[in-house]
Amino acid sequence: MKNIGILGSTGSVGTQALQVIEYHKDKFNIKFLAANTNVDDLIEQCTKFSPEYVCIYDSSKYEYLKNNVNTKNVLSGHEGLIELCKISNLDVILNAIVGYQGLEPTITIINSGTDIALSNKESIVQAGSI
Repeated sequence: MKNIGILGSTGSVGTQALQVIEYHKDKFNIKFLAANTNVDDLIEQCTKFSPEYVCIYDSSKYEYLKNNVNTKNVLSGHEGLIELCKISNLDVILNAIVGYQGLEPTITIINSGTDIALSNKESIVQAGSI
């Protein structure tokens, strides 16, 4: 069983990854889910996959998220996102964050030693030399 984290779980790449994972539930465990602003879809994903951690980047939606999920570890904002990238007992993190915002999480994941499934081209274009 592979422990997976998904940054950008409510976007196109994240939702498609979750569809594949749902089809192979015996092979994957969702350790965390993170979304930018789409709190309702994130809540629905938490109901379906029961992650140990969940993060909403838009901190104004933190209380709503916290009150509507059974997950103990509810995080928000940039700090919450970076905290997820440092979790050590993961096999792979999918970084499906759009744009430049995905660069720092990519570097943090690399530094943590966790394998990364990268769907953030800006990380390669802007920091490919490192």
